[in-house]
Amino acid sequence: MRRKNKILLFFFGISALSLCLNLWQLGKIPISLHGDEVGVGYNAYSLLKSGIDEYGKTWPLILRADVSPLIFYSTVPAIALLGLNDFTVRFPSVIVSMLSLAIIFLFISELFDSNNIIISKHPYKIALLCTTLIAFSPWHIQFSRIAHDAIYGLVLQFLGMWTFLLGIRKSNRFAVSMSFLIMGSTFYAYHAPRLTSPILLLLLIYHCRHFFYKKILYLIFCCLIFIIVTLPIVFDFFSKPLAQTRFGGINIFVREKEEKSLSIPKIFFKFSLNYINQFNPHNLFFDTSTMRYFQVQDIGLLFVIEFPFLLIGMYTLWKLRSLKSFIFLWILIAPLPGALTVGPPNAGRILLLLPVLQLVISLGLLYFLKMINRRPILRYLYSLICGLFALNLIYFSNQYFINSPIRFYDSWEYGVKELAVEANKYETSVDKIIISQNIKQAYIYVLLYNKKDPLWLKNQLKKRNSFIGFNAFGKYDFTGQNWNSISHQQNTLYIGPPAEFPFDVKTNFVIYSPSHKVLYMGVKT
Repeated sequence: MRRKNKILLFFFGISALSLCLNLWQLGKIPISLHGDEVGVGYNAYSLLKSGIDEYGKTWPLILRADVSPLIFYSTVPAIALLGLNDFTVRFPSVIVSMLSLAIIFLFISELFDSNNIIISKHPYKIALLCTTLIAFSPWHIQFSRIAHDAIYGLVLQFLGMWTFLLGIRKSNRFAVSMSFLIMGSTFYAYHAPRLTSPILLLLLIYHCRHFFYKKILYLIFCCLIFIIVTLPIVFDFFSKPLAQTRFGGINIFVREKEEKSLSIPKIFFKFSLNYINQFNPHNLFFDTSTMRYFQVQDIGLLFVIEFPFLLIGMYTLWKLRSLKSFIFLWILIAPLPGALTVGPPNAGRILLLLPVLQLVISLGLLYFLKMINRRPILRYLYSLICGLFALNLIYFSNQYFINSPIRFYDSWEYGVKELAVEANKYETSVDKIIISQNIKQAYIYVLLYNKKDPLWLKNQLKKRNSFIGFNAFGKYDFTGQNWNSISHQQNTLYIGPPAEFPFDVKTNFVIYSPSHKVLYMGVKT
C-alpha cells in the first residue's frame, strides 16, 4: 500500500508539472488562434448568448463544416466563467488533457492488473511511466494547448475502455453496459472514433470473450445501447449529400471516385501507402514542420531518444502472452482514420496511436533499466538516460515556445485577429469593408474579436459560403473583389495583402508579422 501511495503521489506531481507547462503563455503560444479555434470560440460564445450557432441553428448537433459538437459545448462554461478571449478558447483542452492522463493511467493499470502481468515490482509502475512519457511528449503538449477535438475523442475512448475492463474484472454488468454508452458518445467528440471506437469494442469483446460466454442476450443488449447512442449523429450523416459531409471531403475512396479514376487495385495501393505513411519515422521522431497546426522544426511527435526504446519495447511485447495480440491489434487499428483520408499525415486523426506507442516505449525502457540493474558497472546509464530525456524536453521547449511563433506564424493565421480589430474601428465611418478572399476565414475572426452579437448576425442579410461561413454580412464583404475593382468606390475600406495594392498606395493601417514583414494593409477609398 505504501508503494502504491508513492506512485499515486508521483502521478499527481507529474500531472501538476504538466498542467503548469500547458497553461504557461496559453493564450499567446501558439502565436494566434487558427481559424478552427476561432470557430470554436465564436460558436461557444453564440451558444452562451443566444443558444444558436453561427448559422442561427438552435442547440445544433453538428456545427460549422460538419464538426462534432462536444468541443463547442465544452467551451461554453469556460467563456461564461472567464470571458471571451484566446486563453478561454484553449483552456478546456488543457483540462481535458489532464483528464486524459488520469484516465490513461487507470486504463493501463487495469489492463496489466486484470491480465496478471507483472512488468516490475508493482503493477502501477508501467502505468506511471507511460503516463509520464505522454504528459511531456510533444504530441500531447501540442494537443493540450490548442482547441482541437481529437483530445476529446481520446479521453472518451479510454474512459470507455477502462470502464469495460473494470466491469469485466468485477463482474459488474452495469459498468460494462456504461462502457458501451461511453464508446458510443465518442461519435460526438471527433470524427476518427467513428471508425476506431466500434473496432476497439470488438477487440475488447474478443479479448474478454470469457465474460460473455452464455451471455449472448446481454451482449446484444450492450450493442443496442451503443447503436441507440450513435443513432442521432448517424442519421444526421445520412441525411446530407455525401459531398457536404467532412467524410466525403477528405475520404480517399470518395475523392478517387470524383476524379473518375476509381479502381480497386488503385484505391488499395493508395490506402496501403497512406497507412504505411502514418508510421513515417520522420514525422514521429524527427520533424513536424509540415504537419498542419503542429509545426515544430527538428522535433517529432515523440522524442528521438524514445526511438531505440520503442524497438526494445516491441521485443519485450512479443514475449508477453495474454496482452501481445491486444496491443499489436491496437497499434494496427490506430492509424486507420489517417490512412483513409487525403493529404499528409494528420496528428489528430491518429492520436489513438500516441498512448500505445508510449506504452511500448515504456515496456522497452523498463526492460532496459532491468538489464542495467543486473550489471552494476552500467548503472551510470540511469543518469545518462534521464539527462537525454531532459535535453529533448528543453530543446522541444525552445523550438516550440521561442522559434516556432516566429518561423510558423503564417500557419497560425497570425495577423487576421489584428486585422479584424482594426476593421472594427472603421465600421461607423465607412459604407463598406471589403476583405480579400486570400485571407482565410476572415469572417469568423471579425465575428469573434469584435464580439458580434449572434442575434445581430442572424438578422443580417448574409451570403452563405458553399463550404463554411459567409461571403458577406452587414458592411463586410469577403466575396473576392480586388483593389482595382473597388478603388473607384467611395467611402470603402479594402483590406488585403500588400501584393494586391499599387506600390504607392496610401495606407490607413498596416499589420506586421513578428519579424516586421508587412502582412496586411487597410486602405480607405
